[in-house]
Amino acid sequence: ANSMLRQKALANLLCQRLTFVGRPASVAARVFAIRRLTTPSTVSWLSERLSKQLSRMGALDVIRTAAEKGDDKAMALMGVCHAMGRDVEKDEVKAAEWFKQSAEKGNPEAALALGLWTLEGRGGQQADPVQAAAFLEIASVGGVPQAQTMLGIMLQEGTDITQDLKKAVKLFTQAADAGDGKAMYNL
Repeated sequence: ANSMLRQKALANLLCQRLTFVGRPASVAARVFAIRRLTTPSTVSWLSERLSKQLSRMGALDVIRTAAEKGDDKAMALMGVCHAMGRDVEKDEVKAAEWFKQSAEKGNPEAALALGLWTLEGRGGQQADPVQAAAFLEIASVGGVPQAQTMLGIMLQEGTDITQDLKKAVKLFTQAADAGDGKAMYNL
């Protein structure tokens, strides 16, 4: 019982130390919210910083336990940890497995990651634009601007999937309203 209380206290402390826009939120929510709003180099820096704090505080064990119990956000975060090799061995196949489990539970950020990896043929995924578009659709419906933009580009170009300019414009508009610069450019 003391061990669980200690882990909860450590996780709460981490959440207090890493506030996002002045509001408390879960670590996973913060990672994905910040990831959507920053550049890849900033994401890498943030991930490194978070992983150091997670390992120092034992929070990774809490996240792993939550993921194993079926929490979609924790599953997505485990995918990120495996993808970047943070506090676990870097393994894109394991990362893709975590992303897939999370996406199947409706996590839009995991669906984005899996869609991009399926498009590129990473993480043991076969390069498959049609399947990638399906994952990006899940993420788009979930309100992830990068997914809306990427799917919009695929629909605009009509390469490997059926061209649909009307839907592409709708997706670009949604992503642009959320501040996505690439979507604004494509409009």
